[in-house]
Amino acid sequence: MVKVFKSKEGLSQEMNDILENSVTEQEFEELWMKMINNYDLNNMKCLQDLWAKRRSIVPVYFKNAFFPFIQTTARSEGTNSVFKKGVGPQFSVMSFLNEY
Repeated sequence: MVKVFKSKEGLSQEMNDILENSVTEQEFEELWMKMINNYDLNNMKCLQDLWAKRRSIVPVYFKNAFFPFIQTTARSEGTNSVFKKGVGPQFSVMSFLNEY
């Protein structure tokens, strides 16, 4: 697949733009098909597999989903710092639960 990206100028940038910046599912699907046809990629198994799995890996399909328990690293580090202030080997399990 790397050879394909190297041999077809602009493909990598276009694919990344389609994957990351599509606003609607319809827009993604139309742009993807256009890219496949423009670069003559109809017979590439890896792209066919990606298309088949698109609903579970392409960001536009998660746009309306709410994931309340997923945190960025910065947020989890902030939470960790709160726990570290009142929790340590010198504290009991009960003090940990109170902090939690």
